[in-house]
Amino acid sequence: MKVFVKKGDIEKQAAHVLVIPLFSDIQNSDEDLGKVDNILGRAISQALEDNAYLSKEGSISMFFTNKRLRADRVLLAGLGKSAELTTEKIRKLGGSIARHLTGKNAKDVAVLGFGLGLKNIPLDRATQALVEGFLLGNYTFDTYKTKKDDDNEKNDKKDDNEKTHQSKIESLQLIPQNEFDTDRMQDGADLAVVLSENVLMVRELINKPANIVTPEYMAKFAKDLSRNTKIKCKILNLSEIKKEKMGMILAVAQGSKNEPTLVKLEYYGARGKPTYAIVGKGVCFDTGGVNLKPTGYIEDMKDDMSGAAAVFGIVKAAAQLKLPVNLVGIAPCVENHISGSASRPSDIVRAASGKYVEIGNTDAEGRLILGDAIDYALKSKPDAIIDIATLTGACVVALGKEISGVMGNNQELMDKIMEAGKQT
Repeated sequence: MKVFVKKGDIEKQAAHVLVIPLFSDIQNSDEDLGKVDNILGRAISQALEDNAYLSKEGSISMFFTNKRLRADRVLLAGLGKSAELTTEKIRKLGGSIARHLTGKNAKDVAVLGFGLGLKNIPLDRATQALVEGFLLGNYTFDTYKTKKDDDNEKNDKKDDNEKTHQSKIESLQLIPQNEFDTDRMQDGADLAVVLSENVLMVRELINKPANIVTPEYMAKFAKDLSRNTKIKCKILNLSEIKKEKMGMILAVAQGSKNEPTLVKLEYYGARGKPTYAIVGKGVCFDTGGVNLKPTGYIEDMKDDMSGAAAVFGIVKAAAQLKLPVNLVGIAPCVENHISGSASRPSDIVRAASGKYVEIGNTDAEGRLILGDAIDYALKSKPDAIIDIATLTGACVVALGKEISGVMGNNQELMDKIMEAGKQT
């Protein structure tokens, strides 16, 4: 999707939908809003007088302009009270707008800037949050959906309006309230695009089925994303994993015909500063092994490689943004399958560290592959190690689906991670 910031006469903005953010506790009296309202015969101000809920947080209402504007429709988006506005609320509203416009012939969308109501949040941060929410909310996993030939023929016979009825959003224009806001809004939008592209890359990788996303696929994916960047990529195949004596990774992988891989991505953007190793669990499908998962739990186990996918996204985003950080990303990629060669409970294996480990439950495979991966990360002599994993359902039982569990031996680092979570 094309995202850009452009100032111009509001009444001349060509778009399928013009989005106008509204506050509930202050007078929405910005000049551009006033122009649109006057052209529409005070339809907006009258609607707000008659229906106070239109400006409440999360409210969305859309109506046609009947060609009085170049925009086909106006969408009123409620921000709630200006004093209570946060970047997360803006992000959620952006997502709600994108989802509301899905399938409504809204290929080109323009959004009026926040104006005078934006008091406690920098304009670039507010713009970033809005664009992030919009781009993430617009995502659907439809990579493998196909249309029948007869459907295509029917579409060819339809007029342009009918053809685009289900069309995806193609552009998002941000309209600053004044010319001086353009650069700050563009900075926020540019940052949002890079971050969102990488989040969506990770989502797409997680959503793809396990018959496609194998350990070999993960390795190739990492190799491809590192091309023409400052990211250095190293792939360990089965023989090299054996050479590193990673017995725990080998134990988990031995039940599958798809051989394990280990991905190492390095990005150095601040020589002489601390290096952080990020280790992500990459179980491309987790049957549970001999301790087989039951129906109701096994179906979504293609997403057990989410930690590895997140590592890919983090390193790629850091390189694109040229962040002054040093990162070493490690992703052990395996399949935990059941077969005649699979590991059994009570098996004892030798870890890369030299310690011997007894397997109590083959469905506790994440800690095994992460153990060898963390040991491998230590060879890069990082100042800190952060591992990311869909490690245990017990975390969901304890904290629910909205909160991630954090454990560690350095409270300062943990506090920084939790603060980053609040911001994102």
